[in-house]
Amino acid sequence: MLKTTLKKIIITIAMVSVASSSFGCGDSNNPSNPLDKPNVEEPLIEWEPCPLITEPCPSGDELHCFSDDSTLDAECAFVQLPASYNDPLGPKLEVFLKRKKAIQPSVGQLWLLMGGPTTSVALEPAIEIFEYLREDLDIYLIERRGFGRSTLLRCPEQEAENSPGGKTITIDELVDCTAFLEEKHGRLEYFRTTYAAYDVDHLIQAMRKDDDEVYIYGTSYGTFWLNRFLQVTSQPVDGLIFDGGCGPGDCSFNSASAVLGWDATGRRLLRQCAEDERCGSYLPDPEETLARLYEKLDNGHCPALGISSETLYNIVSIMLTELDLRDYIPSLIYRIDRCEQRDIEALTKLLHPTNFPEAEDAFIQHHSEFTSDHITFNEMWIKPAPEFTPEERAKYDNRLFGEFTSSKSYIDRMAAWPASYDADEFAGQIAKTDLPVLFLHGTLDAQSPFEVADPFGQSFDGPNQNYIYVYDAGHFVLQNSPLADYPEFSCGMDLVGQFLNDPKAELDTSCIYGVTPLNFDARELYGTDDAWN
Repeated sequence: MLKTTLKKIIITIAMVSVASSSFGCGDSNNPSNPLDKPNVEEPLIEWEPCPLITEPCPSGDELHCFSDDSTLDAECAFVQLPASYNDPLGPKLEVFLKRKKAIQPSVGQLWLLMGGPTTSVALEPAIEIFEYLREDLDIYLIERRGFGRSTLLRCPEQEAENSPGGKTITIDELVDCTAFLEEKHGRLEYFRTTYAAYDVDHLIQAMRKDDDEVYIYGTSYGTFWLNRFLQVTSQPVDGLIFDGGCGPGDCSFNSASAVLGWDATGRRLLRQCAEDERCGSYLPDPEETLARLYEKLDNGHCPALGISSETLYNIVSIMLTELDLRDYIPSLIYRIDRCEQRDIEALTKLLHPTNFPEAEDAFIQHHSEFTSDHITFNEMWIKPAPEFTPEERAKYDNRLFGEFTSSKSYIDRMAAWPASYDADEFAGQIAKTDLPVLFLHGTLDAQSPFEVADPFGQSFDGPNQNYIYVYDAGHFVLQNSPLADYPEFSCGMDLVGQFLNDPKAELDTSCIYGVTPLNFDARELYGTDDAWN
């Protein structure tokens, strides 16, 4: 029963995953330390029953709905918090909380911070994993301001189906969209990460009882958010978990570390193929084969398959991020290069859209393209763009894998962004802390690659601080590190469970070598008896 339950939880997470007008007075562009501020009013938190997993609403105008048949296995609350923590008695905005009460008598809190930046809906299935790991903690999932039910930033006119870009806001629509949002919500700088960190700090304090244990888990952008929490908080916390580190500076989307890290991760996978006896027999030099294949496709190779070098680049880059697809990358390269009829048939099956993850309806309803870009362009983008060294430029020009943020269209969008705000005093700094830390990194994490995560992880080198590589794990180690001997469980779950139960104990890290290895002979999605033939 335990294995079956955990398998369902992990599968669910995989399906979900795949980013100035006056408002109040006395505000500044640079939030100061909260200890220098007036006291913030105690928020009124009224809980109501709600589903643990958010259900899609039939109307796009609704975000919080459930049917008479819904299982109300969690509690939800809408909390009014300061729009600006420099004016805590001024205008408010609404922040949404979800809580799963402890199975056993509660001794504390565990707070979950979603990555992206995107909606916390994507992290809801993980609540049951944490509940399994520690049954005596109340688990809180906060929706970051600007997404979902936390004062969603959305432009109905510019995101209408019949608008020029459909649900995507075009560059030409950005000015009107921004004006609409400023008229509705006030100054858009209030959606900066620093104020989102104050939200977490304030709510923990509001919910805290004497002697409560408090733990915080952040994944991807959630680790960036967690770092900012450490910079603004003055209250004690029992343990911090960083999963897929996205630290200030190196996690900027146009930094050399981020732009080249995706490619470096893909090349690590290809080198593992070359070292594998069977994979290496078909692709002795997979990096050279893929580079040559891009050139061949530009010259009309394999017309029956109908893909360009750009399409293949996007395909392998996406596959690299998915545990169920990354094993197929070497054989896909080999089959496209060979391009026989049997390869066309097998590749057509592999590349069918149903094999690639799509966002759930509830996720789409709660995500905000504007908020995601707003945070990215203001806080995770180096301005002016950094100059690459000759070596970095050569690597950039010869990338085999990459992410969309290095594309010209995305760079043009950043240049046109009309809702900029100044960096505050916390920007670009890794927080100093002596609190217990568990920092997890997967060696095949493309989204937060080693080149980005390592400086962040290395900073936590004090007593009871653990920086751990999990071999062959992907992004979101909690999920993407299944154990070879027990695939329904993961190394990330093992390590997080140990840490939550005793954050000052020495961890047994033996599982980092026990993750399910890459299987370059994966063939199921080809519909053949052999991956290569």
